[in-house]
Amino acid sequence: MEPTNTKTDQEKPTVILNGVFELPYCADSGSDYNIVSQNHVDQLRQFDRTLSLVKLSEPVESRAVGGAILISTHAIDVNLTLNTAAGPVRCQDLKRCLIVESDEDGFLVGKLLLAELGIDVDRQLEYLAVRGDDDKTFDEPQSMPLYKPTIAGVVMKVVDALVSDAIQRGVIDDYITTRLYTVLHRFGGWRLEVSDDPPARVPPLKIRLKAGASPYRCKLRQYSPEKSEFFDAFNKKLVELGWVFENRESPWCCPALPVKNPSSNEYRQTVDYRPTNALTEPIAGVMPSIEVALEHCRGMMFYVMLDFLKGFWQLPFHESRREYLSYMTDRGIFTPTRVPQGSTDAALHFQSTVEMALGNLVNKCVIVWIDDLLIFAKTTEELVDAIDAVLQKLDEFGFILNPQKCSLFMTEVRWCGRIINKDGIGHDPSRIQALMDMPPPTTAAELQQFICASNWMWANLVDYARVARPPQERLDSALSGTKKTKRAAAEVKFELTWEELKSFRAVKNLLAHSATLTYPDPSKQLILMSDASDMGWGLVVTQVCQWKPEVPIHQQTHELLICMRGSFTGSALNWSVIEKESFPIIHACERLEYLLLRPQGFKLYCDHRNIVYLFAPRKELKNTSVESCYDGPRSYSSIGNSFGTSRYVLVLKDEATHFAELVACDSPTSAVAASTILDWYSRFGAPKLWISDSGSHFKNKVVAELIPNAQACESRASTSNKTHWPRPHYEQTVNFSVGDYVLRSRVDEKLHANKLRIMWVGPYRVVGSAEYYFTVEHLVNGSTMDVHPSRLKLYADDSLNVTKELLDHIASQGTLLAVEAIVDHKLNSDMEA
Repeated sequence: MEPTNTKTDQEKPTVILNGVFELPYCADSGSDYNIVSQNHVDQLRQFDRTLSLVKLSEPVESRAVGGAILISTHAIDVNLTLNTAAGPVRCQDLKRCLIVESDEDGFLVGKLLLAELGIDVDRQLEYLAVRGDDDKTFDEPQSMPLYKPTIAGVVMKVVDALVSDAIQRGVIDDYITTRLYTVLHRFGGWRLEVSDDPPARVPPLKIRLKAGASPYRCKLRQYSPEKSEFFDAFNKKLVELGWVFENRESPWCCPALPVKNPSSNEYRQTVDYRPTNALTEPIAGVMPSIEVALEHCRGMMFYVMLDFLKGFWQLPFHESRREYLSYMTDRGIFTPTRVPQGSTDAALHFQSTVEMALGNLVNKCVIVWIDDLLIFAKTTEELVDAIDAVLQKLDEFGFILNPQKCSLFMTEVRWCGRIINKDGIGHDPSRIQALMDMPPPTTAAELQQFICASNWMWANLVDYARVARPPQERLDSALSGTKKTKRAAAEVKFELTWEELKSFRAVKNLLAHSATLTYPDPSKQLILMSDASDMGWGLVVTQVCQWKPEVPIHQQTHELLICMRGSFTGSALNWSVIEKESFPIIHACERLEYLLLRPQGFKLYCDHRNIVYLFAPRKELKNTSVESCYDGPRSYSSIGNSFGTSRYVLVLKDEATHFAELVACDSPTSAVAASTILDWYSRFGAPKLWISDSGSHFKNKVVAELIPNAQACESRASTSNKTHWPRPHYEQTVNFSVGDYVLRSRVDEKLHANKLRIMWVGPYRVVGSAEYYFTVEHLVNGSTMDVHPSRLKLYADDSLNVTKELLDHIASQGTLLAVEAIVDHKLNSDMEA
């Protein structure tokens, strides 16, 4: 009796083309190539409008079931998913299918594809031919032979759920939905958990050691039973996947550390690679600035976030360098075959590798930040094109994505701790709320955590430096003399004062009202505003959409771009007012060059009264000086009245630098002199100490006017005994040591006058001593001379620090240079006149 075939059409195995078109297939067709009919291609193009035909260079003949000869002149490249009894089998790459004019109602699977799947039909037929009739060891297959599927149905359900979420939010229509299904199903790298997939098809990481580096081998650590069981199970899984292998003879190993995940309360394995990292020569490369990269999101309406599954483990590790990153657990030493996280070059290598794979798509439609991808576009059509382009690149290089951590067609995304939308960039409200809920700190570790977390948001916080200064100073004083680590800070207990607690709450208030940063627009006017105080500085960069020159700056409509702030510490506290006011401007030009260099330039607003002289010294000098014209020299007569009410000129001079300034004034009173000196102090800084020797009545009144308005102390040395006792001349003992610095009395002839001028010059260094003179050396040209002690006086001992400023001061005194050869020739007694 002939057996009957009870399999219905619904039970026949099917193949899915590009994830949208399903039809039955025949696995034993006798053809070497995959074959599809023209009728089915026409139906497929109705679902997938991006499908294109490929014209063959010459016709291809193939033999179908029954020996029929089929001729093909065109083909298509599609993604194939074969449904088998064991589950779907997804082919990794695009497969070429020949198009024939045939009445076949199914898809013919070629021998070449079966061979790729590990199936040899000819060998199976040979086995059937030689086995006996009663051999029951080879059952008749119901469909395709068993093969481990590459993408399980549950994975594609998660992927489809991403599309369903976009449909429910109403951001995509039917046409975009069809295209999106096609693009997502075409990608072969969706996984929910790690598997034995091969590494990405990218160059392997090859780390380099510093010259003279010797192997580092850690000591065995003891772990609790719970941690030991975790290490055992986790590393067995890695060995099965082929990501590590046991290597007990490795000369290199660093300790493995289990870290508990606070969200899931499960352990994850980390490795302390610090000893090996110290011996590693870092690779050359640059991490992109996330602030600069996010400028490309300006005006973008839709976003997609993609996340790599165990991103670092996807990259291959060069075989000759694997032992360097071996690690030790209580069960043995393991050497990785993939790139482990935590090594010096891991993050930068992953960043540069993904950028290399995506090519010209980076910053055009996608931003890469290590293992996080952000795709953006203005319209839904452009976003689907961008998703397709990115997934094709990732599929080409064999990268794996986790659909559970991806999102599609979002109008606002939470990416790298920031909230990104079409209007600008803000910070994650959940992070801000977590800081708002923190109680007042009782240890240095808690305060350190709060300050570090709030510092990360400095660009969005206006006036943060001033508000946060008291807690910052308390933290610095608490950690002075100890390590700055979290463990050491946890041992430092304290209680905040009322002022510090008030500042702590003020920082929270700043966080609650953190500003949203807008995207820079080249068409808008850029504004830089800066200011400084005795303790700190700050600057704000904004842009104005419609600049109105006649409107004051504070009434313009500003859009915030960035805030920066800082405190003056150490020697910076002693800077002059001009230096403090100028510092934020210089800092902005250095740090924000990418933002300020725009075609329209930028407008600068600052406390110009203190620093305007630096930008236009000639113009400002003309504005503050009084000029009078007279005809001929009249030494003993009046030069006439000046213009306006300013009839007097007050001369201010700095004896150290000989800088002088003329100030026009209305009256020669002590109040005018005091206000002028205070103005001088506002630009050049005020002295910490005044010394007065009980001068004139006018001088004392000026000092009395200055004391209430300046933070300085007055020290006055009065003469108690004014009797002048006779003192013998030339009996004063003068003694210097070799190495001391002295001043020399120099006598010069005045120009255009038959008079002499005596002045102290130097300092010189004492290099020798005799009974009646000292030998001193010029600090600039190194010449020496013998000088009587009566013409010398002490300047400083041998601990003086000879600076460039001091040498410039000596050089400006005038130095006589002589050529030794000419001098010797002139004084040679053997030469005749």
